Amino acid sequence: MSEKKFKLSKKTGFVFLAVVLFLIGAGLAYYRISPKIGKKSPVKEVALSECQTSANAQKNTEAEECYKSYLDKNPADLDAKAGLAAVESSLKKYSESSKLLQEVTAGRPNESYSLNSLANSLRDQGKTADAEQAYVKAIAAGETDSVANLVTLYNIDGSFDKSIALLNSSLAKTPADKTLLQLLASTYSKKGDSAMAEKTLKKMNSN
Repeated sequence: MSEKKFKLSKKTGFVFLAVVLFLIGAGLAYYRISPKIGKKSPVKEVALSECQTSANAQKNTEAEECYKSYLDKNPADLDAKAGLAAVESSLKKYSESSKLLQEVTAGRPNESYSLNSLANSLRDQGKTADAEQAYVKAIAAGETDSVANLVTLYNIDGSFDKSIALLNSSLAKTPADKTLLQLLASTYSKKGDSAMAEKTLKKMNSN
């Protein structure tokens, strides 16, 4: 009777061992097939300089993706938002550009370059009144390019007196500025005041 029990337990032991070996083999096979299951592939961190390099090379679609990826990790970075805004403007996505620039100028209210860029974006969307306000803020912050941009905006609208007032105000600070004098002469000419246009040109040429 004890011999029979011994044979039975021995047989049971072989079966148990076979099951264990099978499970170990299946586990190893699973690991070989799917060694990375349960592990996340490392996500490459995008550097802001990479985005700027793509933008400088005018690879706008690549730069756009780069900036967006960077901003996913750094949502408060105003430099990245300004960079993306410039790219969006190049891609003629003016609405997206102006939204980003509004965030930038909210954080940097006296940054003249960003205010000028915002005004340009609003102008390109046909939002003349909003663009005018942004140009005025940019000029107050010291952005000289905004003077010419606002004069152009006024002249397209036929608001020549506004242009003349703005140019004379700017020339009071820099009376020998030939660019401003040229714009003033051109504005007088467009208004139909040839005498003042000629007088302004003489003043410009005498400097």
